[in-house]
Amino acid sequence: MTLWPVSGRTPLAPWPAVLSLLVLTHVVSAAPLTGTFTKVGHSSSTTKLQINGVGSGPLEPALIKNWVFDDRFPLISPVQNGTCPENIYNANAVNNGLSCWNIFFGGWDGVSSCHDSISVVVTEDNFTSFHPHFPQIATGAEVHVNNPSGLKVNETCWLLMYTQLQPDTSLNKPGLSRGTSGIDWFPSTGGDPAGWVKMANDSAWAVADVNGGNVIYFDNATDVLHMYFIDFKREGQHSVFHATATAPASSMCNTQTVPQFELRNIALDEPMRVVNDVKLVNGYLLMGLHMNGPEVYYTIADAGPDGTFPPSSTLFVHLGDADKYIVSLGWVVDATGNRLLGALYGAGAVSALDENKVFAAWLQRRVLFVGTDSTVWGLGPAARSLGPDVVTLDTNAPELQGRFFVYDSDYVDADHRGTLVAVSDVVTVAAGDIWEYSP
Repeated sequence: MTLWPVSGRTPLAPWPAVLSLLVLTHVVSAAPLTGTFTKVGHSSSTTKLQINGVGSGPLEPALIKNWVFDDRFPLISPVQNGTCPENIYNANAVNNGLSCWNIFFGGWDGVSSCHDSISVVVTEDNFTSFHPHFPQIATGAEVHVNNPSGLKVNETCWLLMYTQLQPDTSLNKPGLSRGTSGIDWFPSTGGDPAGWVKMANDSAWAVADVNGGNVIYFDNATDVLHMYFIDFKREGQHSVFHATATAPASSMCNTQTVPQFELRNIALDEPMRVVNDVKLVNGYLLMGLHMNGPEVYYTIADAGPDGTFPPSSTLFVHLGDADKYIVSLGWVVDATGNRLLGALYGAGAVSALDENKVFAAWLQRRVLFVGTDSTVWGLGPAARSLGPDVVTLDTNAPELQGRFFVYDSDYVDADHRGTLVAVSDVVTVAAGDIWEYSP
């Protein structure tokens, strides 16, 4: 089924109907997507309408708005073997192939000793399914080891940074482990002298509390390892500091020496923001942050040597009671490095912040199905995702005749629909249908 190309930039005038998509203004793309909608299957086990192929395109700052919560809520739950409360968070996804990610996370994952440690879970099919959880960095002599930030420098060099709560000082300090495959690490236990990060040019480092914000970013062009971190004692003044490693990143897997960093500058001069991830996406540096509340934040900057960012903006707000308190945010970027697929976030229902799970929201193009009778499927929470490229729409009838409308990922809501990029022919869809959108 061929899409109707849409041209020009004149906003369409609204028609006086309450529910119809056609009453709502939008901007029409000057360079519309072209493609097809094809019915590819049907499921009798659901009443939802599924559309595949709706993932966002290459990242641009204006196209970070249409966040669709995954229908698997949560996406990743803790293992249920221990006596501690189910509590995992700070999921950090590292791409390891076209549809494969190593997802590192910390917390109490089926344990009876309520001391944080780090695990990994792997998906090889674009977040459709997950392998069993596998321990990575044990607690060791520390009280907690958590907040993993991982990198694949090359095929034989992986780096993993994490925070370690020291029993003698009650301060969190980062450690750095090196590996060759993304599941083997030296050191593999908290408190190992070979893992403690040292920081030069920071007079407050000895008493700093780096609790929950310790992120590494690898600049492949310069072979420089950057570190973005917080000090909870200085959170009321500014949020994120920027340091760089004194040795090339590619050399770090070939040594067992203690990793050395040097403080460069303040990266984010804004109070009360905890950094969780920094990734390069389509030429932009994208920083994700949280503050243990109902929403998460982002800031975006042109990739450059100074590592500074403008003030943050709200990325999205929690969906319901289960994810009311958000305690971490991690980006999911495709293998090309051009597309921001979505975000994994740790969250829970209690203010004690000790019953968290890993949830997901995906950045997608918005698809609405508008019936010839003015019924609209897909507004608001009626749209839920199944991974980065699939959306499902609630239905209220066995079948409906109408058109698919495709909006770019600058869609916000029914009143601010962003850029219309394509409209389909009139078709009849049924509850349970599976359709494929091919741009």
